[in-house]
Amino acid sequence: MDFEAPVDGWYVHVAMVIASITFAGIALGIPSMPPPDAQRGANTIEGVTGSEYAASASYEHDAAVVTIDHETITMENEYGSSHARFAYGTVVPVNGYDRLENVTHGRSFEDEFGAELEDPHTDATGEFFALVEAADVENTGTELAANGEIVTRRVAVEEDSTVGIEAKATNNDALAQDLADEDDDLDEEDIEIPGTVRVRVDGTADSDTNVQVDGTELTETIDVDDSEGWFKATVTGFTCNRGGFWCDDTPDIDAIDYDFAPFPGLEEGDTETVTLVDGDLDAVTDSDEDEVTIWTGTYDLEITVVGADFEDCHGTIDEAGEWTEICGPSLTSEEFDDPHWHENRGGVRYVTLVTV
Repeated sequence: MDFEAPVDGWYVHVAMVIASITFAGIALGIPSMPPPDAQRGANTIEGVTGSEYAASASYEHDAAVVTIDHETITMENEYGSSHARFAYGTVVPVNGYDRLENVTHGRSFEDEFGAELEDPHTDATGEFFALVEAADVENTGTELAANGEIVTRRVAVEEDSTVGIEAKATNNDALAQDLADEDDDLDEEDIEIPGTVRVRVDGTADSDTNVQVDGTELTETIDVDDSEGWFKATVTGFTCNRGGFWCDDTPDIDAIDYDFAPFPGLEEGDTETVTLVDGDLDAVTDSDEDEVTIWTGTYDLEITVVGADFEDCHGTIDEAGEWTEICGPSLTSEEFDDPHWHENRGGVRYVTLVTV
């Protein structure tokens, strides 16, 4: 028996093919993988931020982009995104900061910041915190390209021991006035004679320390003569040589513009004084010697500090009355006492870092 297909049978066949293709397309459009697991990422981080001591952990993931914003994490790839929160502590993403990445991945703080720790005038902890603050500002809340693994580490650092010196000059106005009155080559309005330089230490210098002061030359010689006119000078010279009386006993002055003072040890808060010249002209020339050496240097003063606790320590004082840092750390860990990423327990500072 012959069966004839309906005339419209081929239409049915075409419709079925089209429907199959359509359903296949819909099936292909449905994600076959779940989005990244942000909760596992949060658990990994929280396990470290919640630790009382230094700790580390890692989590391999398939996110393309990760965003960490203080206590939250968002992970995203082509299959979608997920979001989670960690209940304890905050963390700083440090991607792009090589030295912080090195510490996060296991290098010790002492090795990574060894040069700063060895420098007596650099606060290594302060330098470390400055990088953490910069990474926090740049990366927190920002979408970061992920590298397939979250690595987080809680770092414990202690305050770095540093030493620095400040100095302040005080003028000897009486001597400056006398020199201007006695020496025609000196103008009263242009004379400033530093009489003392006070130094104080920040930190502790256990070794002997020398403080050297070099001033700007005011004059090569000081011309001071008690005689008034050629007649008196002639008479006093004759009577002194022949009779031993009416002598002009003012000594010659050797003008200097450098000095130094040794200190056996300087402790936190100590203030010491380098005396350059003390008293007025009568006082400093009251000597039985034929020649006296008198400090007559002026500003700028170059201060150099030399000792086992000091390295390349020098600075300039350009006026009296103000404390000037000669050497010391440009920043300290004390400047970072309040950020959200910082915790201070008994002098030990804790910071949690993460790379994504």
